[in-house]
Amino acid sequence: MTRSSLRAVLVAAALVTGSTIGGHSVAVAATGQDTMLVSNASHKFVTAEVGRSGDAFGTSRARADAPGPYEHFTLVPTGNPNSFYLWSNQAKNYVSAEFARTGDQRGVLRARQTPTAPGPWETFYYLPNSDGTTSIAVYDSSGTRWYVSAENGWTGDDYGTLRARSTSPGPWEKFVFTSRYVSGYDDFPTLWRNSKLDQFYVDPWGWNRECVVFAAWKIYENSGGTQQPNGQNAPNDWASHSIDVNNNWGFAKDWYAYAVNHKVRNDDSPTVGSIAQWVSNQGWFAAHGHVAVVTAVFPDGSILVSGYNGHAEGEYRTWYFPHHQTITDSYDGKNLPIVWPEHFLHINGL
Repeated sequence: MTRSSLRAVLVAAALVTGSTIGGHSVAVAATGQDTMLVSNASHKFVTAEVGRSGDAFGTSRARADAPGPYEHFTLVPTGNPNSFYLWSNQAKNYVSAEFARTGDQRGVLRARQTPTAPGPWETFYYLPNSDGTTSIAVYDSSGTRWYVSAENGWTGDDYGTLRARSTSPGPWEKFVFTSRYVSGYDDFPTLWRNSKLDQFYVDPWGWNRECVVFAAWKIYENSGGTQQPNGQNAPNDWASHSIDVNNNWGFAKDWYAYAVNHKVRNDDSPTVGSIAQWVSNQGWFAAHGHVAVVTAVFPDGSILVSGYNGHAEGEYRTWYFPHHQTITDSYDGKNLPIVWPEHFLHINGL
């Protein structure tokens, strides 16, 4: 999300209220774009830990490799375009900076279990940085401003905890707001996900759990398709939102040539929802190429991709690529190099 669009959301979003606490309206939803928050230092998505109990419930942590339901928040306007309340869509509550705590728990960000009326500890300020990232600040009861940090030096279940504790912004205090929802988690249809690699009579193409089928599924979803498969059959509106894997696009290595021949935009400019494509000679997929969906593009040009069968085992994986760099995939101890995608295909304008 750009700085101007972030400001527009804060100004224009309409708050839908339900109950009141202490005379304050308590939001049950907010219209407009929902938002995901990413630590620019670790490139991890911020998660609301609603599976925890007690005081750990709803703790905000930058720890997810790809966005799922727990990574969605809503920016709620405060009336000041430079500030916002942060609503956890999963916890169904405002995120608070816990300044009443002591020690290294002071200032931890979390969405509590009990309904919370927004106040100073729930009012966050965004401060744009020259590199396209955003720092977030909040004031304690004494009026001291604290920047929100992702505690990337912590370990275990505390890794990436968000905490308002820094007096100036540094690498751990830089975040990226992304409003475009492209689900990067494994939301493959249940029948397809629970069946074996290349099992017949599962999907319409006989290539179940192959990279091309998952990519085609993500194209369908990200182009507006909302139906689920009917047994082996693809959704009824598949042709309106996705591609014919067998008869047209074929193996992953063939996707680039097909895109060129049919005037589908292709370039070296990744966008969220575009298809990352390798022709051949890369790691496990040397013979047939590989495709994956781009789930995030960061201000420094690095990207996150997700897909199936990158290791020729039919499993779901995510890969983070620094801009135009080769990564090392350590799956099964093989430590094979994977180069930056050779092409990005913008099917249906994604």
